[in-house]
Formats: sequence, C-alpha cells, structure tokens
Amino acid sequence: MEGWIKLHRQIIEHPDYFSEPFTRVMAWIDLLMLANHKGMNMYVRGNKVEIKRGDTAIAQETLATRWKWSRTKVKRYLNELEKDRQIVQQKSNVINTISIVNYDAYQSDDTTESTADDTTEDQQKADRKPTESRQKSTNKNVKNVKNDKKAHTQFFSGKDKTRAREVSQKAQDMLRWIETHTPSVQLMEFPITLRQAQAIVERMDDEDVIRILTDMCNKGATKRCRSAINTFNSYASRDFILKEKREKARNHEAIQRGFVKK
Repeated sequence: MEGWIKLHRQIIEHPDYFSEPFTRVMAWIDLLMLANHKGMNMYVRGNKVEIKRGDTAIAQETLATRWKWSRTKVKRYLNELEKDRQIVQQKSNVINTISIVNYDAYQSDDTTESTADDTTEDQQKADRKPTESRQKSTNKNVKNVKNDKKAHTQFFSGKDKTRAREVSQKAQDMLRWIETHTPSVQLMEFPITLRQAQAIVERMDDEDVIRILTDMCNKGATKRCRSAINTFNSYASRDFILKEKREKARNHEAIQRGFVKK
C-alpha cells in the first residue's frame, strides 16, 4: 500500500488514546506525535537546551506512564528502534532526547503535495476536466487544511492571523512542556486541549503557567481531579502571585481612567 495520510496531534485528546496499553506500532506513532515539528529552545535547571525539528525531550519514565509499559520494556523498545536506525537517543547530564531518523519523510509538505498528485493521477486522466477533477479529488484535504487554520485563528476576535499562529505555536510548546515535565496533567480524564492551551498562553506568562502546573502535580490534584483545565483555572484563581498581578492591573486601569490618584 502506497501513500500516506495526515494525522493531527489532537488525536491524543480522544478518550480512547490512553485507554489501554500501547502496542509497538502505537508507541512508534506516539513518538512521531511527540517529536517537535519545529525547533525550539527550553530551559532545564537553568540550562538553555535546543530541541531540533524531529526531536523530543522526554524521559523513559514518562513514556512508560503514557504507554502503560514497564520502564524495562520501554528501554528495550527504544534500543531496538535505535538498532534499526529509526531513532537516535542522545543522553546528557541535562536532558535526554530522542531524534526521529528521516523525520521529514513523515512530515514533509513537499511529500504531501506529490503524494496527493500521484494518488489522483488516474482520476485526472479519466476526467474531461482535469482542473475540476483535481479540485474535487483534493477537496477533502483542502477542507482539512482550512479547518486546521480556522482552529488556530478562531480564538481571536480580530484578523491578526500572524498573532494567531504565534499563539498556536506557543500553545503547542506548552503542551510539549507538560508532556515532558508534568505528564500526569495530560493523563487526567480530561487533559488540556490545544484550544485551552491557546487561551492560557494568551493571558498568562510562562513562569506563571509553569508554577501552577507544577503546583497541581506536587499537591496531587492531577490524581484527585478529572478535568485538567478546571483544575488549572481553580489553582490560578487562588495563586497569590497572580492575585497581585490582577490587583496591579486593576489599579493601573483605574489610574488610566482617572478614578484613582497616583
């Protein structure tokens, strides 16, 4: 069988995704889902670490929790993938990363277009109107792309799509940070979705998000509660630092309106 399909990362939000132990194929797909499609920088214990395209920084303990495997089974599986030259494991004193070999073969836009053209070639030849045929044969893919862009821009009331893409990227970075540092958040019955993450990063600073997520895990809220976003909002509403920021923002707004004297 030839050709391939696009698989959106939001599939991990489906209730059945983590409902049972992973098969080997599911584990491989999950690694592809976790791999960064764009390079990024992250800080680990004060050290700046560059995560390249096709890499994921995730601990074997986290993978064992996600896949419902023993750590020994995870280690053995990763070593097999590395032996087969499907991944490269890089270990350091700061962080461990997994690199997908030939990642572009799975996520190349050029491959997507050429594959779509190849799979519809026969239909185009048979149709008397090639242009119209091509439009029809790729209609579903075009709709998917448009819907995906719409999902990234619907969050805004204005038309600043550049800003929307930036927020969407930052939200994805946040979800990857959660997978690496606070994985129990996404193992809750209702994990944080991309749309919810967009809303969070739009209104909060990174340090506040990290503090609240860490607080949720340290206090066992991820085990007691069902909804990640409701728990996050509840902790955020009681956070002392955020309360101070909100109070300063209200005072500043009042000063601008002339209701409070400096």
